[in-house]
Amino acid sequence: MFLDQIHTPNIIRRFLWPHPALRPYIAHYTLYFPRPREKMVTIIPDASGCLVFTFVRDTIHSAFLGASTRAATVPNDAFPRLFVEFLPGGARRLLDLPHNELMDLRLPLGELLPPMNKTILDSVERAQNLFELRASLDGIFLQLLSQRPGDHPLFPALQGLRLQRESLPTIGALAQKSSYSERHLSRVASEQLGLSLKTYLRVLRVNLVLQKLSTSGFVDSALPLGYFDQAHFIHDFKDICGITPTAFLQNKSDFYNEPFKF
Repeated sequence: MFLDQIHTPNIIRRFLWPHPALRPYIAHYTLYFPRPREKMVTIIPDASGCLVFTFVRDTIHSAFLGASTRAATVPNDAFPRLFVEFLPGGARRLLDLPHNELMDLRLPLGELLPPMNKTILDSVERAQNLFELRASLDGIFLQLLSQRPGDHPLFPALQGLRLQRESLPTIGALAQKSSYSERHLSRVASEQLGLSLKTYLRVLRVNLVLQKLSTSGFVDSALPLGYFDQAHFIHDFKDICGITPTAFLQNKSDFYNEPFKF
């Protein structure tokens, strides 16, 4: 294992970018090294899933996390981790799982997908450096990509909503643009993303507000994104992040907001 060789005290995360063919589905691979006495952190949901491999001494524990729609607190147990961070719908594309049933769940990968779990663990244990690790992971996911059914024609547009900056369309506007009924569009979105279109848009709105906070306040950031009023925004924010916007601003260092998905 090469983790000790690449860990330096001033670097908490190392991001590895996947093969170009995987980038519509995987945001990045991340090696995470917790600092001593680092406090717990709350992860802002991003409507995506991930694989997490925790290095506990000589053992690697693996898990699948379904598409996240609620904030989750991660304790600092001082163990390094490797994450495979999917983009919205990416886990559905690559992993043969009932994703609609796994939203916000954390389950052992060895029970869900035993052969794939063993292949990844073997590759991680054999890797001697970051280049070998990335190449091994790319090989595994490229093979999975070739074996799975293709994307629905609407998938790029649905996933591309996460890159909106000024406003998000309503379901009605999306349906009109796609020439699908709202009901059919919602069914396609659920199949492609692993969560309902309504929930997906709610999570996107909160993340897009957080991305704009550096240049404007909460209300100025929120209202153009489709909130009816300030009360609507506060309700959604608290429901998704588990805390009010005011409390969030007072405790920003306690939260981690994914920097490469929005």
